[in-house]
This record gives sequence, structure tokens and C-alpha cells, in this order.
Amino acid sequence: MDRISPVRWLSSLGAPMVVGMSTIAIVLGAVVMLRHGRAVELAFLFPPGLASVLVWRGYVKERRQREQLDLLLASLRETTTSQLEMAIHQLLRIARRLHHAEYAELVILPSEPEEPFLICSSGLRGDTLHRPEKPSEADAAVLEIARRAGPTPTIVEGERGAPGLVLAERGLRDAIVGAVAGDERPLGALVVGDCMSDGATFDSDDLAVFATFVGHVSVVLENGRLGQSLEQLAELKEQLRHQAFHDSLTGLPNRVLFTESVARALDGVGPDTPVPSVLFLDLDDFKVVNDTWGHAAGDELLVHAADRLRRAVRSSDMPARLGGDEFAVLLTEGGMGAARDAAERIADAFDTPFSVHDRTFAVRPSIGIAVGQRGVTAEQLLRNADVAMYAAKADEDVQVALYEAETHAAARRRRELALELDGALGRFEIEVHFQPVVSLVSGVIEAFEALVRWAHPVHGLMSPGDFLPIADNRQMAAIGKRVVAEACRHASLWHEAVGGTRRVGIWVNLSAIELTSDHLVQDIRSALERTRLDPGLLTVEITESSVIKGEEFAIRKMRDLRELGVRVAIDDFGTGYSSLSRLGEFPLDVLKIPQPFVDRLVDADADVSLVDAILRLAGSLGLGAVAEGVEREVQADLLRELGCGLGQGYLYAPALDGDFVLRLLRSGITLPAPHGFRSAPPVGAQARDERRVA
Repeated sequence: MDRISPVRWLSSLGAPMVVGMSTIAIVLGAVVMLRHGRAVELAFLFPPGLASVLVWRGYVKERRQREQLDLLLASLRETTTSQLEMAIHQLLRIARRLHHAEYAELVILPSEPEEPFLICSSGLRGDTLHRPEKPSEADAAVLEIARRAGPTPTIVEGERGAPGLVLAERGLRDAIVGAVAGDERPLGALVVGDCMSDGATFDSDDLAVFATFVGHVSVVLENGRLGQSLEQLAELKEQLRHQAFHDSLTGLPNRVLFTESVARALDGVGPDTPVPSVLFLDLDDFKVVNDTWGHAAGDELLVHAADRLRRAVRSSDMPARLGGDEFAVLLTEGGMGAARDAAERIADAFDTPFSVHDRTFAVRPSIGIAVGQRGVTAEQLLRNADVAMYAAKADEDVQVALYEAETHAAARRRRELALELDGALGRFEIEVHFQPVVSLVSGVIEAFEALVRWAHPVHGLMSPGDFLPIADNRQMAAIGKRVVAEACRHASLWHEAVGGTRRVGIWVNLSAIELTSDHLVQDIRSALERTRLDPGLLTVEITESSVIKGEEFAIRKMRDLRELGVRVAIDDFGTGYSSLSRLGEFPLDVLKIPQPFVDRLVDADADVSLVDAILRLAGSLGLGAVAEGVEREVQADLLRELGCGLGQGYLYAPALDGDFVLRLLRSGITLPAPHGFRSAPPVGAQARDERRVA
């Protein structure tokens, strides 16, 4: 408590002492006059007595004004240093003292329509605060009275209408109500009730003080809401900052934050500091899942992939999602060894198939590694890791690749080819060649498999392995459609050439992209109708991995194709993850034995167990079997002994152009031809040369 100086103490006593002494003197004089019978002279005491009364009333009024002023100053001082809720309670207590009232209440309007009201009160029973969703009738009456009064407070009296409702609910005799106005909109209403002063009611002086106090209340509320707004703005700013630097789907850092982090890591590279490295990841066949099962399934797969990536890296590493199905990891310590270890952990983490929307998808990442060095920018390091990733993606046998200068040159050539591929489709440079499918018993050609080629004006005839890995989904779909149309057209010509009862089939590979197309069945139907080819002569080959990526969807497409009369074959059987228990559910006609299994049949002591198992399985299911990559007589002999009926490979012929096939069929030759079509290549050449559309 502040000390009162002696001077102030004496000055505060001055007026009461003077008035008191004057009053005593007047009273004593009146008593003396009455005792001596001088009543008439009492009239002379009236003026000084009246003067004393007036002086006393003036003193009381001045004292009350000073108290009110002190309370207003106190309210300014206390509420500016308090939290909003505490400041409101302090204001209400001060309002009661200011007007010598028993009750004070503040009704605060919500800033947003969906927010609740705030009603604070202070009385003899203590302070209360509640938040009704909407005001009661009496609260609404308070707000209506305040709205009508406008900037001038009003004294509420009576028992009827809105005033009566306000007073009755609060148990008040009378009250002052004033509007609390903000800069842009009403903030609420202030109520002070039950005056305890000598007059037992409120007067014009109370209204003037009340108006001043209400203005102060409005300032406090405006400042309080401003403070809350600033806090909300700070929170929003932080949220926006987080959103600006993080991926909204996975919560990982995004490309902007990742690139900045790589740049900072490179700036710190010195002779004795660790060299940062970047891993660039792309999810193989993610687009197949996304296009087949929808974006919801694709998004869920990305979330699961991000979780596995987080768990696979160290706490000091920084995983990020760069966009689409592309992820990256920044390693600031450990160098090349740590980068390789991280890539292996990530690859292992993706070995387990993903469960998405009650379906299982086998998705693996292709990973590129680039190591930073002085003078390399963040953009260059990311580009180098991206180039290495594409090198890994282009090689089916490689999952992790390290960036090297040669890798960059090869990637540049691949991208140049990708740009040229659209023009190649328009210039009809995409051709279809045909490899015979031969009876292993008679050597008679039973069918031809359509294999795509690019007759490049500079690089010559390019195998599919040189350009299909760089084709995007749209280009793959266009190439697949071209192959189906050309294959049906040539097969129709062959049928006319051989005549009679001989039937030479045509086999066409379908890529995983084509299998997801809604137009696939219609495109094949149109090609058959346009060429008048018997649907029974067409066999579509679907890789086992394509079926696994979208099993139910693939089965529906296979059934639709079977309804057209087209035969269906599973290519590369045994290299995927299909369940043998479900194989019988697939609408199939043929199993194709992949070349890696045939490669084992190189001598009389060869391991025939896998091929024998596939042939037995095919027989039990009533399916035909075709062996791929037959390149030696010993392989053909062992396949015949095991009961395989058909084979294809360099032993019989490479892929041939359509005109040569037509002449071959007209000649009636059986294969292998006496002198062959060229010298037998080394074992495995077929696999390196024949990369199918799938």
C-alpha cells in the first residue's frame, strides 16, 4: 500500500474539520439563544448553517469524483497488465466500487457466429463466468437496451417490458446499461445494478462516469481480442510455415525444405568435415496401383511408404517426399559407406508387400546415390542422384545405382530418346517383328510372338529394352495399341497366305499399363473386327508380376478377353509372388516357362526340377506350356522329354520382320532350319535382346 504524506493527510482532514467546527459553533450558538429567549435571532444562524451544508455536500461530491477518478486510473493500470479474463473480473469489481453498486455484469458478443457468448458477473456472492451457446431472453434484452441506447448509457427501471425482464432475472431494483462498442462492431453490454449510495438510486453523475468507464472497457476488450488475434496469427504463421516446408500427405519435409537442407550441408563441406550424400527414390509401378485402384489407394500407399522410409533411416538422416512417388534422403555424415547401407536398409524395408484397401501390392523402390563435394550445388547433387535412380530403374537386375559421369551421359541419352519417342510414333518408326513359336516335336511353326522395335533414323533398329523403360504411361499405351493393331493385321495376312485348315496364331504381350486401361478390351475387339481375324488365333501374354500388382482387376480383364474368344497366357511364370492356390482361379490357357529356368537345361545332368514342376502344374490345370529362350539342342531335347509341347528362341529364329514371316510360311519350312537364320548366339542372348512390352 502507498504511504500517505503528512501534507496530504492534513489536507484531506481540512474540509471535514472546518465544516465540523462550523457546525458545532452554529449548534452551540442556537442552544445559547434559545436558552436566553432570543429565538428571533436564530434567523441569523440560517445563512452560515446553509453554507455549512452546501460546503459539506460539495466536499462529498468532490471526494466521490476523486475516488471515481482514482478507480478509473486503477482500472487502467491493473487491466493493462492482466490476462483478458482476469482483467474482465477486475473491471467488474471496479465498476461496483465506482458506482457503490451490489452487482456488475458484462455480456460479450462472440467474434464468430459459431462461437459461444461470454457472460461475466460480479456480486456479493462472488464472481462468475459462463459461456451459453446463445443468450437467454434477459441477456437478449440487455443487448437490445444497449443497442437502443447507443453511445449514451441508460438507467433501467420498472417492472414491464425489457427493463423488467432484465431486473427480475438478476434480482435488481435498478441498473445502468451501456453498449460496449468496438472500432468495427458492437462488443457487448455492461450492466451495473442496485446502487448502495445515500440516494439509493443512480443519477446523471453516475451516467457520466459510467460512459467513461464503458469506453475503457471497450478498449480493454479490443486490446484483449487483438492479443488473442496476434497469438492466433502467430500460430497460423507457424502452421503456414510448416505447410510451406512439409508434404501435407506424408508429413515429410518437401522439396523446398530438402533442397535448402542439402544446400546448408554442402556449404559446410571442408577438408575435415563430413561429405553429405543424397539418396533419390522412385517407387516402381506406383502409377499402376494409382491408375488401377484410384488415388485414394495411391495416397495410402505413399503414406505407408513414407513410414517405412522413416523407420529405415537413422535419426540424423533427413527423409523427404519430393512429389508424386519420388522420395529422397539426406545423409550428412558417413559418406559413401553410410549411403550404401541406408540404400540397402530401405530396399529391405520395401521387400514386404504393402496392404492397401484390403489388397496386397508388391512395390519396390529404385534408388540412386550421389555424393556431394565442394563446388557442387544442391540442385546438381539432386540431379545427380536422380540420374543414378533412373540408371537403376532402367536395369531390371539393379535396384541401387551410384552416380558416375558415364551414368549422367547415359541418362541424357535416355531423356533425349524419350523426347524423340513421341515423334517416332507419329512417323511410324515403331515396328513389330515376330519370333516363331515352334512345335518341339515336329518343328512346325504354331504361332508368332509380336515383339516391338524402333527403327531409329540414327541408331538403327532398337530393341525394346533400349526405349520401353524410358516411355511414360501415355507412350506405353500408344505403343501397346500399335503392336496389337499391327499384330492382328499381319496375322490376317498369314491366314490368307497359308490357306486351308492350318491355323497360325499370333501372341501379343500386354504391359501392366495396358492392363489397367479401360479401353483395352474395346481396342482389341476393334483390331479383330477391322482385320477379320479369328479371336481364337490371338493369345495375349500377361506377366505374372502384372497380375500380382492388381489381382482382382487383372482377373476381370482376363475374363473379358476370354469372352471375346481370345486366349490368355501367363508370361514369366514362377518369377513373381503369385499364390499357387489361386492359380486355378485365373482364366488361363497357357503357362510360359521363363528363360532363366530354361537356361539351366544346358547338359544331360541339368537341374530339371523347376521346369518339370511347372509342366506338371500346367498339365493338372489343363493348360498348354511354352518354353522361352531355347538356344541349344540339348535344351530342346530335355524339354521334349519332360513333355513340353512348344518352344521359342534363337535355336529356331530371332525376331523376323513381317515380310520375311510371310515368305517363311509360304515355303512350308520346319524349324530349326537346316542352315539356321544366323549362327547360334551365346546362352542368355535372347534375354538381353528381347525385352517385351510388359
